[in-house]
Amino acid sequence: LLAFKGSSKPAVSWDVFKIIALQMIRIVKDVHDIGWLHRDIKLGNFCVHFEPGQSAKDRVLDNNTRLYIIDFGLAVRQEESEANPDIFVGSKAFSSLEVSLPFSHVYTQWDDLESVAYVLLALLANRPLPWITEGQTIERRNDVLSKKIKALVRNIGVKVALERSS
Repeated sequence: LLAFKGSSKPAVSWDVFKIIALQMIRIVKDVHDIGWLHRDIKLGNFCVHFEPGQSAKDRVLDNNTRLYIIDFGLAVRQEESEANPDIFVGSKAFSSLEVSLPFSHVYTQWDDLESVAYVLLALLANRPLPWITEGQTIERRNDVLSKKIKALVRNIGVKVALERSS
């Protein structure tokens, strides 16, 4: 999906976005239903299936789009998930708030689903999430957490203010 992101126009139409969102949620639910936590949900770990031999110009996201999730290198069985505050697991940009906190947290299904929400936000916005600057790597999870909370609070606050004024 990374190939469809990064231009000034929307990466996908609203109708296709809804299809992708439902497929991502279903894929992660299927992973959970067989007892696994992915723990590295990010845009680059979702792939789009295209027909063999289809030229690049004919590759479009539409109602026939099928997604797949890849990279199970950080995945664990749900019953084996354990808390370790010294080890960060996953992608800082897309990790849940709980995982980003600097204390012990047992990774859960909710964390994977919250990561899906951030992936969908990035795809819909067609630009990096507000807490990550393009080309800049943020090493400390506290920095990401702080930026993530500020961006979410600022955007939620604006939305609530707009809803109350209408």
